Amino acid sequence: MNEFMKTNQEYSIGVMPDAASFSHLGREGESVVTVYPEHEQELDWMMRIIGERDRLLSMSNRVASMLLMTDPEKTFDESINECFELIGRYIKADRIHIWRSVGTDNISHFVHKHEWLSETGKQKPVVPFSLEFPHGDKPEWADMFIGNGHINSPLSGLPRYNQDYLGAFDIKSIVVIPLYLQHKFWGLFCIDDCKRERVLSDEEIHVLRSIGLLISNAILKNEIQAKLAGALDEAERADRAKIDFFSNMSHEIRTPMNAIIGMATIGKSTADLKRKDYSLGKIDEAAKRLMGIINECLGYDKKQTGEKRADSVGVFKGRRILLAEDVDINREIVLTLLEPTLLEIDCAVNGAEAVRMFSEAPEKYDMIFMDVQMPEMDGYEATRRIRSLDAANAANIPIVAITANVCSEDVERCFSVGMSDHIGKPLNLDEILETINKFIQGSRLTAAVASPDIRVNSVWL
Repeated sequence: MNEFMKTNQEYSIGVMPDAASFSHLGREGESVVTVYPEHEQELDWMMRIIGERDRLLSMSNRVASMLLMTDPEKTFDESINECFELIGRYIKADRIHIWRSVGTDNISHFVHKHEWLSETGKQKPVVPFSLEFPHGDKPEWADMFIGNGHINSPLSGLPRYNQDYLGAFDIKSIVVIPLYLQHKFWGLFCIDDCKRERVLSDEEIHVLRSIGLLISNAILKNEIQAKLAGALDEAERADRAKIDFFSNMSHEIRTPMNAIIGMATIGKSTADLKRKDYSLGKIDEAAKRLMGIINECLGYDKKQTGEKRADSVGVFKGRRILLAEDVDINREIVLTLLEPTLLEIDCAVNGAEAVRMFSEAPEKYDMIFMDVQMPEMDGYEATRRIRSLDAANAANIPIVAITANVCSEDVERCFSVGMSDHIGKPLNLDEILETINKFIQGSRLTAAVASPDIRVNSVWL
């Protein structure tokens, strides 16, 4: 320790002359210092020390009050700056700043975050905000701070490489106090004097350490509150967007639904066949519009999702299809729509039955229409099991999903389990026939050939 620091430590706050003693006056909490007459100089010195201690505690209490009772009209940074200014004027410092310890890419850095400057400090070289340096650049600091040590020294008392680094910012004396929150190293509380070399007393360091903890806790609290406020704003924006979305969807969906319900009522109430056909045509138009709205809402694009897997399926012989569908009316609609095609269609009422029927006669089927949501075994698991069979065509037979699950994730899941294509509900007759033509060699089915008397192209299953 250099002579300057040693002298300061010998006269640190709280040292009492040997000739002085405390005497109690009998009333609780009151005491006086008794000093022999020849030591009046020491008494004056001690009273100044006591006065300095009182001012330190007063300054600490004021800082605590400023942090706890922040002015709602001031920003947090303005409140922190006022605290720094109060400390700086009392300590007669020129720069007070906070450095945060942050970890990036497995390397910890000190990052410059908050700063106050005196008039002298404003004329000195700037310490840029967000300036950072790795912990490894100051290994002796890290070792010291782990032991809860601190730096309190004139620049001349530091190692040469630290003098060179700090001297670039015209620092004459420096105090660096490590800050720990919840037993974790959080950052550094730094005080610079740019005019003179000096050290602070042990009492001053003790108070500054406590103030540093108050400030770091206040900064952490503000950051948490800011994140919570941001999350709340985001949640409110999401709620508003959701309300707007559903309001708009309600309007868009109700418009074609009104046409469908109204025209269905008109069609049922009239005996005029032309008027019935007219009503059915309007229902068909409204249904297509409604389907477009739903597809747009779900982001469903048949061309994007289905066609990319078509080239992986081979060409097979036969005209027999296995239909796996658990709902009676849905099976009836498919059978009725495809009846004019003369295709032979076997039906399974769940995924397990579809697997059993195919495994018993795999060469019998040229194609499988597979519903996804079925009891006992769903279409995904049924497809996986069919693909895993030892039958010659198990790996290649076209398995086409027919499902109301039409989100992009649902379509991708169908392909991921081994399905060959995907048809979304409500079923479109042209799309069904197009899919059959794609996978069955020699098939040239059209809606006109398949069902000349049917004019409604889409049905809900």
